Amino acid sequence: MEADTAAAVAASVVGAVSLVVCAIALIREYVEPLGPGAVIVAGLVTGVLATVLLAGGAWAWRRDGRSPVE
Repeated sequence: MEADTAAAVAASVVGAVSLVVCAIALIREYVEPLGPGAVIVAGLVTGVLATVLLAGGAWAWRRDGRSPVE
């Protein structure tokens, strides 16, 4: 694995973990008083965003080893 690919994968993992940790704190502080429906929606949005970040890392990993012409 090339260094730039490893950096992209690591950045996507760190970003996803940071997003989830921050979202948990924000949801507990500001969204939880709004009720369970709001917590579910906020949790789903957080999950989608974390998945997108991780998909970016997976995409970089899959592209590793392919020539730039492809």
